[in-house]
Amino acid sequence: MQIHHDIVDEHGEENGRISIDKTTQIQRFIDLLETKISHPGNDSSRRSKLMIPFDYSKEYETDWLVPEFTSLTRKDLRKNDIDPRQNAKKEFNHPPDSMMSIIYALVGLEQNTEWFWVSA
Repeated sequence: MQIHHDIVDEHGEENGRISIDKTTQIQRFIDLLETKISHPGNDSSRRSKLMIPFDYSKEYETDWLVPEFTSLTRKDLRKNDIDPRQNAKKEFNHPPDSMMSIIYALVGLEQNTEWFWVSA
């Protein structure tokens, strides 16, 4: 991850942005989905670290997330294309936009932006 801050110079204004390595962030998201944590009041109860609350009467509002999150696949190297002079690399097929939006939100949450100071 690389953070580019706002810059104002003789060439004009450049807005701040964050550059990420998508493969690394996708793997971190997969690891997050596999992570289990204990309930604060009951150590014997372990649940997924990422929980998406929903109302059973409105399950249609979130049921589409399961196929979206499970549609991610890893690109495999074809055996006849392997060049021994190159290092193997991990790549994923293009993830759904819903998954990437959650990944971008998680990256944003890692930043100390003090967003709570802004009010409508």
